[in-house]
Amino acid sequence: MKSNDVGDVFLKTGTGKASEIASLLEQRIAAGGYPAGSKLPSERELAVSFHVSRNTIRDAIALLAARKIVSTKWGSGTVVLGPRTKGPWLLRPDLRMFLTNGATS
Repeated sequence: MKSNDVGDVFLKTGTGKASEIASLLEQRIAAGGYPAGSKLPSERELAVSFHVSRNTIRDAIALLAARKIVSTKWGSGTVVLGPRTKGPWLLRPDLRMFLTNGATS
């Protein structure tokens, strides 16, 4: 994708810029904007297009790496592994709510 200009979308969810950027990138990966095996744009390019610091982009990429959506290697860039397609957090909203909010007795 050429343009990542997202305008005034940040902090609408209250989760922070890095989390919101990670979600936007994950949506683009799932939609095929960044297919599996391709590289994400550089941190510098993403920072410019999202109008944030490189540290914020690094944090967003770290979130994606923790979810096994991308793989990072110093000096080689960030490679897309593919969208999340399996997991109880996607299939069972009640489980996601339980994990987010804890048990309610």
